[in-house]
Amino acid sequence: MPLTFLKKKDLHKVLAAADAEAALRILKARPNVRLPFTDIQMPGGCDGMDLARKVHARWPNVLLVITSGNEKRSPAEIPDDGRFIAKPLQTRGAFLCKWKI
Repeated sequence: MPLTFLKKKDLHKVLAAADAEAALRILKARPNVRLPFTDIQMPGGCDGMDLARKVHARWPNVLLVITSGNEKRSPAEIPDDGRFIAKPLQTRGAFLCKWKI
């Protein structure tokens, strides 16, 4: 479950998607989603970077947070001034990223 601590502490609702296509369906159905959080490595034919580019192209005002334990990305590589958080995730780091975006 991605970042479930945010749901309880900060009253954010966390929606989970099995792959990029499912995430895009959620975004189409739920226009109130403002911060997709994705891993670079995802199942299916679309990775997290592809998902981020598609989200940015269709919903330019949606903020992006991308993570990975295997790859590191520079800010210039993340579409739409998104953020990269390296794994392992720590509650404090996710909290700071959430408020700085």
